[in-house]
Amino acid sequence: MTKQKKIVVVDDFTSIRSIIRETLVKKGFLVLEASSGEEALKYFDGTQVDLLITDFDMPDMNGAQLIGRVREMTRYMFTPVVIVSGIKRDRVQDQLEDLNIAAYLQKPFEITHFYKVVERLT
Repeated sequence: MTKQKKIVVVDDFTSIRSIIRETLVKKGFLVLEASSGEEALKYFDGTQVDLLITDFDMPDMNGAQLIGRVREMTRYMFTPVVIVSGIKRDRVQDQLEDLNIAAYLQKPFEITHFYKVVERLT
């Protein structure tokens, strides 16, 4: 039996987290949700995290800051990261340098494309 893949989903909008969670749970993933970057950090406690999906524009700690904090932890240096954001990538590209982002999807995103990205990274 293969181990269930664990995905951390971070977005300050409950509706976005719900859509992502429902999509991933249907495909057999274990989904952990957080409404902020600070809240998400509790999931990076040394246990396995197979993928981080985060919004970029959030209060207190944006997606780039969260990814930076996660990348500082040796165990998660190479954990794949997908950013889902309403902001065009070129507007935040300078903040993403050196963070090793696997994918950047602009909201609204097409759910089948989203799942193909997740499947490729897990």
